[in-house]
Amino acid sequence: MLMKLEVCVDNVESIVTATECGANRLELCSALSSGGLTPTAGLVMAAKRLSGLPLHCMIRPRAGDFIYTEPELQIMLDDISCLSKLGVQGFVFGTLTSRGEVNIEQLIRLCEAAAGHHITFHRAFDYTQDPDQALELIVSAGCDTLLTSGLKASALEGLQTLIRLQNRAGERLTIMPGAGITAENIVQFLGDNGFKWLHMSAKKQRQIQAEYLPEFSLGSNLEEDLSITVTNDGLLKKALKIISTP
Repeated sequence: MLMKLEVCVDNVESIVTATECGANRLELCSALSSGGLTPTAGLVMAAKRLSGLPLHCMIRPRAGDFIYTEPELQIMLDDISCLSKLGVQGFVFGTLTSRGEVNIEQLIRLCEAAAGHHITFHRAFDYTQDPDQALELIVSAGCDTLLTSGLKASALEGLQTLIRLQNRAGERLTIMPGAGITAENIVQFLGDNGFKWLHMSAKKQRQIQAEYLPEFSLGSNLEEDLSITVTNDGLLKKALKIISTP
């Protein structure tokens, strides 16, 4: 079986690029610079128009940690309800306790709300203290996929842990390596490791098209206002060519 690739995108330009390059699935979010937040309904509808690929939507109400209050959890549940009506194929979420454990009560509620869709537990997993216990809880809640870097800054650094997690999960859960995967290192995840899916952004910075800008910034610094993060078609095509070679 050939490896499949999920590409995370947060704008229309990247949706089109990833689709045209031949990605197998899109993780749709907003604010990739903050690790990805819940996309707007408008962006989801645009993705439906512009891409025939399966869409998995991030459900994350804010940046920061993954310890959610009841009002924040209700936002997540409402977002799942709203985006389900737009015909997306899956959802991506995760929730933890202050002790670095999977918040199983909240996770079960999210999974119940997302019933009938593919469910991915995201890299909140990499913030857990006991990955084996966390994996078992994620399986018990009904998740289909676990996106993780193997508890390291990059999936390449966490490769041995990723392999061990895949062996432990077996057919119960798909382990999808993600974080820092590039066309240069993607070959390290091929072979007999047991992985079926990989996750990458293949991003680059593109200069904005504005001919005039004020001397102040709307964000934290002016440089961030001068570029947009988009999918790099060259990098993505190279990665896809590598994984599609038998």
